[in-house]
Amino acid sequence: MGVPLHHFIQNFSRLVRGGWSLKERLDGSCIFYDRESSKCMIYEVRPAQCVSFPFWPSNLVSREAWEELAKECPGINRGRLYSFEEIEKIAFGQPMAERL
Repeated sequence: MGVPLHHFIQNFSRLVRGGWSLKERLDGSCIFYDRESSKCMIYEVRPAQCVSFPFWPSNLVSREAWEELAKECPGINRGRLYSFEEIEKIAFGQPMAERL
């Protein structure tokens, strides 16, 4: 984005459970999501939290949780189909078999 790291942290992130997270708008949407174009303004340099979205454990807990999120996110249930193993690796960093 062409700004010093301390400026980015101060203006665009917040501390959450000992780690940094992008700030959200009051409605919970990301500050870098452009509603008009339905695109991420920092897609090419998005952080890990964005790379793994929507495959966050909280979104995978049930079909109902997934469908509720799909109502809010225009990209869910569109595009390529991911395998179970791919989703595990994105969500947890490794497949279940490697975690046991």
